[in-house]
Amino acid sequence: MKSLFWNKLSTLGTCYPTSREGHSWINSQSLRKWILFGGIGTSRSNEIFLYDSVTSLWESPAVQGKPPQERNYHVSWFDDSCKSLFIFGGQSDKRDPLYDFYALNFELNAWIRLYPSDQPTGRIYSSGCILGDRFYLFGGASAPEDSLNNDLWSFPFKEINWTEARSEGHCPSWNKHQTINTPNSRKGHSLVGFGGNLILFGGLTDKGHSNDLFVISVNDWRWNKANTMGHGPSPRAFHGAAIVAQKIMVIFGGLEAIKTGRSERINILNDVFILDLQDMHWSSPFIGGFSPSKRHSLGIAWGANRLGREQLLIVGGIEQSFAGMDIFSLEEAELDPGQAWHLEEPQSTKKKMFSMTESAILSNRKKIRDLEGQVYNTRYRVSNIEDEILKLKSTNDEMKKVDKMNEDKLQDTINRLEESKREKIDEGFMLRKETENKEKRYKLFVGRLEVLEDLIKKSESLLISVDSIFNEVIADNAGPNFVCLNKEKMGEIDDSRALHQESIKQLKNFIEKQGNRIEELSVKIEESEKELLKFEGDTNISLEDL
Repeated sequence: MKSLFWNKLSTLGTCYPTSREGHSWINSQSLRKWILFGGIGTSRSNEIFLYDSVTSLWESPAVQGKPPQERNYHVSWFDDSCKSLFIFGGQSDKRDPLYDFYALNFELNAWIRLYPSDQPTGRIYSSGCILGDRFYLFGGASAPEDSLNNDLWSFPFKEINWTEARSEGHCPSWNKHQTINTPNSRKGHSLVGFGGNLILFGGLTDKGHSNDLFVISVNDWRWNKANTMGHGPSPRAFHGAAIVAQKIMVIFGGLEAIKTGRSERINILNDVFILDLQDMHWSSPFIGGFSPSKRHSLGIAWGANRLGREQLLIVGGIEQSFAGMDIFSLEEAELDPGQAWHLEEPQSTKKKMFSMTESAILSNRKKIRDLEGQVYNTRYRVSNIEDEILKLKSTNDEMKKVDKMNEDKLQDTINRLEESKREKIDEGFMLRKETENKEKRYKLFVGRLEVLEDLIKKSESLLISVDSIFNEVIADNAGPNFVCLNKEKMGEIDDSRALHQESIKQLKNFIEKQGNRIEELSVKIEESEKELLKFEGDTNISLEDL
């Protein structure tokens, strides 16, 4: 009879990772070790650690090349055929989603940055797994404002030419798959591969925590909600999930929301659920041993150690404070029928020493957890402050944009007004010049007209005088001996007089018309003067001062 039990593994040596969450934890069959990368504790990390469950030793290998920047909540996987660890996305120290792509090739002992021609947007809280020769990635949160995704991508990591990758960063492109009946966008979910299918469980959607189970075949790209039997996990996110022995899926921990009246509170979990992938039956078996504490955002990975022993190892995560870096192994043990769990009764001395040692360990562990709790609370406050700074920075940037737009509009208005002002000034100068010319012509014309009128008056007076004298001469010399001018001469004189009178008459008419023109010109000059006064009033500029 086989039963499950928890086994807390020992760790040796001075090189080990500090407490953290949001790290990656992967088993390498080629290295026969577990690999830990990144995560966030007192700060975000880009450290790489290897753990050997046979020797219980942690090691931190020296690696060439520029490593990825510090991050947490990224996705990663390991290709045993070329002994390479892949890292994509995650969250930076600025809390921005990352989109960079790296590989740590253990054969070359070097970090290599990869530059695919197409890839997913930068994101955090996504999940992925290997199926066949590809790595599949689903969902997660990306900018702006932690927006959720439900897209499915794959990367053909087997096609990498490592010579080209190391020299130029060249690699194949990510492929985005168009799927049918796609689940809601989400983060903090799990994605595992089994057979020719991808299995999606849980996560946090815009409707809250989920315990939906979706399956998609990579042959038809159609999502189907699985019909399961038994009592499954509660709705949750940021849990751990792993395929064990290609027959079951294990779900551990995470966080759930419990409604209390109109509000809800977050509850951290450490329960275990097992899904039999043959009959799709959920179960929650009794598990003996020293159970891991409640936690979420943990690392979970199944694989075989150097002795070929299969183990499901859990490490890290966080509850109210960090869960520590103790490593727990979920294992199967063969028990005889009827055998009960029991502890051998130790000798009294050993029991007393054990009790004292355990008490000291628990006391120190409590102090450590208290300190880690303080660190967590401080980091939480710093995180909130960073969020507020980002919001203020965003608001400030928006205000600067609005101010710049208003400034540009104001400057444009000022430029138009100045241009209009210059045009008005030019119009004013032209109007002043035209008015002055009109006044000069008016004065000259009036002067000439006055001279002409005077000449006409004198001519008319002279004609009257000549005509009077002529008549008197004729009257005085009238008599028998008076020789009168012949009729022809008299006719010429009369015609000349009539013609002259007609000329004087026409000249008078001309003078009257010119007088009317003078009046019209005077009116135009008055109108020009009014326009000048109005222009000077509108522009607040005196043309005489310019």
